Amino acid sequence: MSRTAKACLLLGGAFALLALAWMALLPAVAEHELRAVTGFEFRMEVLTVNPFTGSVVVRGLSARNPAGYPEPDFVEMRALTAQVGVFSCLFSRQVVIDYLYLDVAKVELVRQHNGRTNAGEFVAAFRRWRA
Repeated sequence: MSRTAKACLLLGGAFALLALAWMALLPAVAEHELRAVTGFEFRMEVLTVNPFTGSVVVRGLSARNPAGYPEPDFVEMRALTAQVGVFSCLFSRQVVIDYLYLDVAKVELVRQHNGRTNAGEFVAAFRRWRA
């Protein structure tokens, strides 16, 4: 076998391993980042992202309230499917979503005694992160 063929096989194998790592680690990385930004506990059963086409699929997403709320649950989502403009994400801070489908099972809005709500706290976390 020639050196070029061996190099192509090695490169193809490395690309396959990278793709498998992307599929296996992406949900855990996304859960960790969402937890770090918002303070809410996230879990997702399935997360697939195709960076070339901009398609995103999430199944079995749940978010739990931070400590201090009387109810632990915040959101349970059966599915989220989106088509995101790839170039909008690469060349600007603005994300363009061409298509979005949400199948939400439950949203629990909770107001604390001090007037703060879980939904308000969630949105405020993303505003602080974006600034």
